[in-house]
Amino acid sequence: MDSRVNQFLLELGKLTRTVSAEKFKHSIFIELQNLIRFDSGLWIEGRVDIGMSEHSRMLFNQPDAMMENYTRYVAEDYLRSAATNDAGITINHDDLLTRTEFYELELYKNHCKKYCMEHALTTAVTDVKTGCFSFFLSTEVPMVTAFPNKAEP
Repeated sequence: MDSRVNQFLLELGKLTRTVSAEKFKHSIFIELQNLIRFDSGLWIEGRVDIGMSEHSRMLFNQPDAMMENYTRYVAEDYLRSAATNDAGITINHDDLLTRTEFYELELYKNHCKKYCMEHALTTAVTDVKTGCFSFFLSTEVPMVTAFPNKAEP
């Protein structure tokens, strides 16, 4: 395993003991930037037993207006649908649409471009007993990970 992944896991353990619950999610994003180059993120928790009801949200380097704007395009969000349908698997939006197809979407023109979310990864983990956890990372340029065997742009 890559030493940066090991370091990330060690830092997670430290954070559980040293950071307040309020600052924990933000701290995770900061540490995760050592593994994946990204500009902004979103961490959502909710319930699945009552139909994907959101009960907490944390934005990382995005204004609240981003989520307000997103409500207009949620029905067009193919990445969210893919993550929900393949819960537990990290989805790269570049694997779902070509750049040309993506650039034609109103979601891109009026939301992703506006908030510098040209590239994105997302994971949704759902469990009827414990609820839903969703994690979203985005950047203007293709993401580079610290994981071995991944080509860097």
